Amino acid sequence: MTAPPEAGEVGAGEARPRGPSEHPATTADGPRAAAASRALRSTRLAWGAALVIQALNLAYEVSLRPAAAAAWPLRPAVLALGVLLVGLFVGHTARLQAYKRGWRGRAVTPGAYLRGNLLMLAALTLAACLVFGAAPAAGADRPLVRMLGLALTLATLLNWPHGRPMRAAGA
Repeated sequence: MTAPPEAGEVGAGEARPRGPSEHPATTADGPRAAAASRALRSTRLAWGAALVIQALNLAYEVSLRPAAAAAWPLRPAVLALGVLLVGLFVGHTARLQAYKRGWRGRAVTPGAYLRGNLLMLAALTLAACLVFGAAPAAGADRPLVRMLGLALTLATLLNWPHGRPMRAAGA
């Protein structure tokens, strides 16, 4: 017959306590790391979708025959360039504002990271759709539309979600 377990000992019917290396989700950083991983995965999925939309728009635009070579009308060219600049500015400003709201300690929360990047990708995709849709309708020349659309697609490509804002600066 065995003696009953003393205080601090684990009895036969009780579960053995596990250390942090055995259950990473129970550590102080575990839930945050899991949330950061989900936010990064979701942001990369949205980034890929935005890039596909812009690439399809660009491919469609390139497949169209160019109109007869004529001088670029100034008003549609300025409109298309303005849409590009406003889309870049609004997208990055919205992302930084979302980051500011979610700043905790030395890192951005996963929710703020996801929200900020979705706002930036939405602004760039909307600007690309306007450049590809509204600029030709307003009379902008096809080469200009292609260049500006390519610039927006490259801006989206350069904004690959890497997740660095969710990590502390010293980590």
